Amino acid sequence: MRTPLISNILRWYANNKRRLPWRNTRNPYRIFISEIMLQQTQVDRVKVFYRTWLKQFPTWESLAAAQTDVLLHAWAGLGYNRRALMVRQAAQQVLATGVPTTIDEWRALKGVGPYTAAAIYAITAQKRAIVIDTNVRRVAGRLFLGIPYPTPAQDSRIARALDRAMPKNDSVWELPQAFMDFGTAQCTSTNPQCARCPFQSSCRAAKKFLRGTAGKKPRTASHEHRHPGKPFPDRIYRGRVLAAIRSGTSYTSRTIGRAVDPSFHPATDADWMARILHRLTREGFICITRGRLALPHTVSKKVIHNKNGA
Repeated sequence: MRTPLISNILRWYANNKRRLPWRNTRNPYRIFISEIMLQQTQVDRVKVFYRTWLKQFPTWESLAAAQTDVLLHAWAGLGYNRRALMVRQAAQQVLATGVPTTIDEWRALKGVGPYTAAAIYAITAQKRAIVIDTNVRRVAGRLFLGIPYPTPAQDSRIARALDRAMPKNDSVWELPQAFMDFGTAQCTSTNPQCARCPFQSSCRAAKKFLRGTAGKKPRTASHEHRHPGKPFPDRIYRGRVLAAIRSGTSYTSRTIGRAVDPSFHPATDADWMARILHRLTREGFICITRGRLALPHTVSKKVIHNKNGA
């Protein structure tokens, strides 16, 4: 049985939910693409790329057969280019084994973690699932546990609280979406609008914010590798290398460094850039022929259809 709080949250969602294109479908492929794109990418940016992507790759089959250079061009602007290759591998898995129908089956796909698997399952099956992303963690952690700034370290506690709050015999599959939208609109990271929050009386953290005793959001330490003297982690320069190659300009292993880093100096940075190029080559993002850089034209794996033609 739903508690009044859960009913109120779902009512708020019904009246305030964002209009997003992937909320108009239960197609597993489309939901899968939206969830992968939404990993570490803003919603407004994803909305544009989502529509364009589906025109170019409308099915599991078209994605599974896509060439690497075509994929990387299509993904340009979304960031974290590794995802482009992972979705293709996941599509190939689906053609071989069938479209997943459980959380564990979604979790088995390349690039799909616990949150993404649970989110896709909840939406496609329209069934109860414990889904914890940044917004759900923040809203549920504050609401149920009174933690002003929850971190992933509290996820197990938050999952237990959500499990207790979500009725077992009721379809509350939209509750994670409700938490996500409320976290974006009102229960924000640094300045939650507690004074006008409709759930203020039920929230265990609201009084801390209203009294000014919630403290400050702790800084998150970055563990990304950063070459000495460089203002950004290697991930940024990897992305710049791919962007430079995608532009169509011809680069060699010797000229790419200065093209992606104005402060590049051969004496101190040549080995660093060589390591970046080596990793990109090993991971299948680029190929180097006679010193010249290019995007691969290959499909990484043979596409195998299962007996059901999924």
